[in-house]
Amino acid sequence: MDDRQETQRLGRRLRPIIALMAVWALALSLLTVRQPVGAQTLSAVVAVVPFADDVNLRDDLARWSSARLIALLSRKAVQVVPVAQMETALREAGLRPTDLASLASNEALAHQLGADVVITGRIIRADLQHEGTFLPDEPPSGPPEAFVTLRLRMMIVATRRISYADVTGHAIGGFFGLAHAADRALQQYVDNWAVAQP
Repeated sequence: MDDRQETQRLGRRLRPIIALMAVWALALSLLTVRQPVGAQTLSAVVAVVPFADDVNLRDDLARWSSARLIALLSRKAVQVVPVAQMETALREAGLRPTDLASLASNEALAHQLGADVVITGRIIRADLQHEGTFLPDEPPSGPPEAFVTLRLRMMIVATRRISYADVTGHAIGGFFGLAHAADRALQQYVDNWAVAQP
């Protein structure tokens, strides 16, 4: 079996797991979006748009990644538009994540949601690779390594200031490797949020 077939086979196995993780991240984000009374929050409202899949293989991972970013930002007391509200606004506007490449569409969505900042993202790399040597008649040795690279764009609506960040995560493991790698990439982005925030 060649690498592409192996990746596709693993992708089929990963879909239900990533979907379950997306539901978990959504539930977690809904719980963490509500701030306790008296909690310090930033005055800026952030809208995280569902991510696009530029590798055409990882739609579930793209959806999970945007929900996970919402949860991570919420933990830092960032006021984030809930996932359900974002999905409703996208449906009402007839937009898909890939339609949000233009600044005008980001601005329109931000005004509809009452957001001050819009974050869009794309998966530009999602690979499972094996360590070790490959012998023609034997399976690859060692556990698979997962690499995920996300390209994130943040727009401050009032000034139309744009900032870009490419973040890459790496993890070891088969089924959960891609999700763990994406999580590590998002953690890097959120860890630098204090520097990047409006």
